[in-house]
Amino acid sequence: LGKAPDKIVIEPYGRGNNAYRWAGEMDVFEGMIPIERVESPGKDPVLTVDRSRLVLRGFSMGGAGSWHIGLHYPTHFAVVGPGAGFTTTRGYIGKFPDKLPFDQEKLLHIYDAVDYHENAFNVPIVAYSGEKDGQKAAADNIENALKQFKEKVNFKHLIAPGLAHAMPAEWQAKAEAEFAKYAGPGRKPADRVRFVTYTTRFPRCDW
Repeated sequence: LGKAPDKIVIEPYGRGNNAYRWAGEMDVFEGMIPIERVESPGKDPVLTVDRSRLVLRGFSMGGAGSWHIGLHYPTHFAVVGPGAGFTTTRGYIGKFPDKLPFDQEKLLHIYDAVDYHENAFNVPIVAYSGEKDGQKAAADNIENALKQFKEKVNFKHLIAPGLAHAMPAEWQAKAEAEFAKYAGPGRKPADRVRFVTYTTRFPRCDW
C-alpha cells in the first residue's frame, strides 16, 4: 500500500472571506472538523487528531491569517508559523487616517494581531520573513511589542538574507525543523495561562 503520509495539510481559501477574519476564520476551523473528530451515531464524536500535533502556518495573506488566528486562539495549536503578512492596520494600509472615529478606533483592537502579542505566552511562535520584504514588519511589530513583556515566550524569527516576498523550499524546511521542536504527542495542559482579549468574541484560552 505504500508509505502513509506523514501529515495532513488543509489550505483554506481566505482571500474571498476577508483574509481569515470572520467567515474566513470559520473556514479554517470548519475545515478541520473532518480530521479532528469522527461522528458516530448515538455517540460522542471521537477525536482523531492530537492537538499537540497541530501546526498553524501560512505565508503572505496566510501569514496574516496565522498571526490573527494564532494569537486570538493561542492554545488551539502546538505552534504558530506565520510568514510575512501584517499585524497592524495602521502602518500597513497606505494613507490610513491618523485618527478614526471613536468606535472604529476601538474596533482595531479586534482586528490588529499586535494587540494580542502577549498571547504568545501560551503558544510557541516561529515567524519567517525575507530580509528585504516590506511585510517583515509583521513579525517585527510582534517582536518589538514582546520586548516590553516580562514573561518568557518561545518566539523565533527566521530571516532569509537578501530575499524579498518569498519563502523558498529551503526556508520552508528550516521552518518545519523549528515546528518539530514543539509539535508532537504528549503536550501537557498548561499550569498557567496569560490571556489578552478585547471582546467576548474571543473568550477562551486553554482551560
